[in-house]
Amino acid sequence: MKWYPFNTSRGYHQKRPPERKDVLVILEKMRVGLPRSVVVGYMKNLAGQKQYPYFVIPGIGGEVIAWCDCLPEGFFESILPYTKEVEGVIDAKR
Repeated sequence: MKWYPFNTSRGYHQKRPPERKDVLVILEKMRVGLPRSVVVGYMKNLAGQKQYPYFVIPGIGGEVIAWCDCLPEGFFESILPYTKEVEGVIDAKR
């Protein structure tokens, strides 16, 4: 498993995961007072421009500082039946 640093100001001048592929990301802080966290997110390009990549972390948000492409294809959809059991936890529509 290899982690890659991510800095939004570097744009496309850094290694990035495929767009919309579920990956693990490290968040600097989710909310004030909480430590770094590892969550699932995916990368998009602002207005389709690859020089403006950013990560989407459904239901959480936060500043991504690193990512790892170690999840299988369709990971998010495979856990969806379990997340629907907890009302309002995740909105699966992308």
